[in-house]
Amino acid sequence: MKPIVRLGKWRDPLTELDLDSISSGYAGTNDQYGRTLFLKGRAAGINIPPSPNLNGLPKDKIREISAMYQIGCEKAVKDFWAENRERILSKSQTTGGIGLLLSDICIRSLDNLVSRNTQNNFPT
Repeated sequence: MKPIVRLGKWRDPLTELDLDSISSGYAGTNDQYGRTLFLKGRAAGINIPPSPNLNGLPKDKIREISAMYQIGCEKAVKDFWAENRERILSKSQTTGGIGLLLSDICIRSLDNLVSRNTQNNFPT
């Protein structure tokens, strides 16, 4: 029997893990988690760039476009995190040892992202 997928998961509040995944460019993937991240991010007001079409491109071109896409995602998350950090952390529901450890790693990663001078080189 196939597992039952909960509908409307994209409406759940963004977590620090979601934001870290979006900044890594994972929202541009075509699997269920990537599509959910894209919807959650866009619903929260993050200006995630549209996923590039990589079909039929050579590997070096795929790497180049993927890197530019990730830079665009980093810029979008950086702006969002800088404005909404305290609100997101106040609503965090992370519990347990491993969950708190992963949450702390993501928070540090997002804080580092804001402190870096990231330029948006994603073509529009």
